[in-house]
Amino acid sequence: MSDCRFRDRPCSGRILHAASNPRDLITSAAVLLILLCAAFPAAVRAGDTVACCVADGGCVDATTQDCADLGGTPTGAPECLEPQACCHAADDCRNLDPGCCELMGGLPNEDVCETEIQACCLEDGNCRMMTLRCCQRLFGIPFPGVCGQRQACCRFPGECFDLHPLCCQDAAGTSQGDGTTCAVDGCPPPPFVVHGEGLPGETRPCSGYIDPRGESSNGVDLDRGISEITIVFSEPVFATFGGGGGPLTTSNFAVGETGGGVPPVTASIDATNNPEIKVTLDRPITPGEWTTIFAIVQNESGVRIENLGDLGAVDEPDRVDIGFLPCDVDQDGAVSPFDLLRFRQLVNEIVSPACGQIEDYTDMNRNLDVDPFDLLVFRSLVHGVSPPATRAWAGEALSGPRP
Repeated sequence: MSDCRFRDRPCSGRILHAASNPRDLITSAAVLLILLCAAFPAAVRAGDTVACCVADGGCVDATTQDCADLGGTPTGAPECLEPQACCHAADDCRNLDPGCCELMGGLPNEDVCETEIQACCLEDGNCRMMTLRCCQRLFGIPFPGVCGQRQACCRFPGECFDLHPLCCQDAAGTSQGDGTTCAVDGCPPPPFVVHGEGLPGETRPCSGYIDPRGESSNGVDLDRGISEITIVFSEPVFATFGGGGGPLTTSNFAVGETGGGVPPVTASIDATNNPEIKVTLDRPITPGEWTTIFAIVQNESGVRIENLGDLGAVDEPDRVDIGFLPCDVDQDGAVSPFDLLRFRQLVNEIVSPACGQIEDYTDMNRNLDVDPFDLLVFRSLVHGVSPPATRAWAGEALSGPRP
């Protein structure tokens, strides 16, 4: 066999000679180890410890294999961290490893659950016990106390939700009591204005009434007209503001007016004989316009009165419409010769008033008595004789139909 040292190419023994260099041996071993780790990571790291989240939300330090055997999930951290309050909308506050909290869909907090635990009403209507910071991070409303059991919660007509009492309160509703549910108990019907005949002891004046009497005591000032309205409800009513259920205030009776002018405002109310409420305005209603008094109230069960909007000539459950047009005795919204005819018919009791009493249409000087002077005042109002008229009302009409 020829000696490779005498050939033009290096002999194979040179390779063995190079590999025998200690530095080259170390480099080759490192490369081999890296390749093995990439090809078999589990085999290499199986003995490493990781933070492992188990089924109950707890965290244990375990190897990857042990974590898998426990049915757990690694958090990605090398070890479990100090438990923190875990904010979770679907569960009460729990002290968990931050990584486990995130794996469960929660938000880890910096405090612990034992600090300032209180009821928290969440956006979905659920109530959970948690720290104040958790409640704020979940955009909830904190309440002192405990959540309690769900109850039927009533607010608007036709609405019923099974909510925890505190969440019902937060929604401006009224809980119906322990053990109640919407499916079984539901909510009672809403209160409503009892539209009667406009007689004493009833809603007075009646809705749709047009006041045809004089507007002034001196022919200059608009100081006469209706400024007190009695509204009778189907049941006792209460405030809807400040959590609801409290005593009525002037804010519970709003006033509107046609024509775009500034309407009078509610100056005071008398709820002594609730459900009969006397509403006093700061001035008489405006001549030539319709004035509407809106009730914003609820019953004892927390169900609010129903607002159906303006229905025109139909009596609405939450409001009273009153017109003011001097001389419009026949209630058609305009002043014409037929009003004098209706005046005579009413005075002689040939016809009955549409609602209310005869003097509501014929006591033109508002002295609580029907006498011959009322006919004189009627003629003065028609022709604009001052006093008492501020203008001639012949041919005048309300600015629009009943709202």
